[in-house]
Amino acid sequence: MDIAAFLAKWTGSGGSERANKDIFLVELCDVLGVAHPDPATGDRERDRYVFERDVTRQGPLSATPRQGRADLYKESRFVLEAKQGSSQGAARVGTARRDTGAWFSAMVSARGQAMGYVEGLAKAPPS
Repeated sequence: MDIAAFLAKWTGSGGSERANKDIFLVELCDVLGVAHPDPATGDRERDRYVFERDVTRQGPLSATPRQGRADLYKESRFVLEAKQGSSQGAARVGTARRDTGAWFSAMVSARGQAMGYVEGLAKAPPS
């Protein structure tokens, strides 16, 4: 798939993050010409490039560590936190309607969530 076809396919997407993020990211890997994530094993030492990487993180308002899952993780490279939005009319589909204040607020929140995961990693990606 070339980038124009990828953008055409995904620009009109909506629905839940859970329903779309993995196939979106696999197709993005194809467009970029990079390897797909590996199957997760549940072993943090072996899960170096996987979807749903377990991460223990400290909550900003709590002294109790919490278990979370980074949507896509590649050791020493990146943590990705996905959010699904929609461009469909005025309706809210997914996180928020794209290109609105609510959407941008959700993206800032997603970044904060990803940074919380980074803090819980032994080998943090570059900042």
